[in-house]
Amino acid sequence: MSDENLLAEIKALRNELRKTRSDSLSAIQRLEQSIHSQQALYNYLQTGAFLPPMGGWAMRPAAFTHLLGLVAALPQNTTILELGSGVSTVYLGLAAKQANRNIRVVSLDHDREYLERTSGHLAAHPASLPVELRHAPLVQYEIGGLPFHWYRDIPQPGPVSLMIVDGPPSRDEQLVRYPAYPALRHFLIPGAWVVLDDVGRTEEQQTLERWRSEFPLDFVDRGKYVGGAQFLQRAGKSDSEEPAS
Repeated sequence: MSDENLLAEIKALRNELRKTRSDSLSAIQRLEQSIHSQQALYNYLQTGAFLPPMGGWAMRPAAFTHLLGLVAALPQNTTILELGSGVSTVYLGLAAKQANRNIRVVSLDHDREYLERTSGHLAAHPASLPVELRHAPLVQYEIGGLPFHWYRDIPQPGPVSLMIVDGPPSRDEQLVRYPAYPALRHFLIPGAWVVLDDVGRTEEQQTLERWRSEFPLDFVDRGKYVGGAQFLQRAGKSDSEEPAS
């Protein structure tokens, strides 16, 4: 077999492997959406409260289940800061309300249309949830000597006990979510949790390594990976504890 034919076969095999992986991921996502839709229907029949199904760009259910466990143990009179709104915002609002500790959710999104969709999900719920939606367009900043598109007009959230980094979406520049920690760390209380989603991607892995190398004393340890998200706890005493897995 000539080198040219061998290279062609290798290329065809790689393409087939990519397609198989893509098909497998799609099947898993459809299964997750189906299970969650059934759970949402059951919840509606039991309580009359409709919860939109997770899927698409939403955090995976395994990670979100772990996240909701953290919310139940957050200190009172603190804020959950969410970068990137969506279905998760509704669940966070419900968890904050059920915790009954005067915890509010501040959710930012650069996309006004997507923010309005999230607002519709919240309006469809019969209970008034402690959620504040903020439109924050992306503008170019220089952070750490590098250019980034980052949120403009970030509100003063107050003491943040949990920050979820699920935005901005990936762009042409590298490490689009890197600015989250250096730009917002001064809002985080000791013991606060930082959750970075999509850490299966190279950019998010590099973002984590930069945070750890640039702020080596900020985190308790290297964190915990659950369902595609990395959970990091800021060093310092806190009233909250990690729930049992």
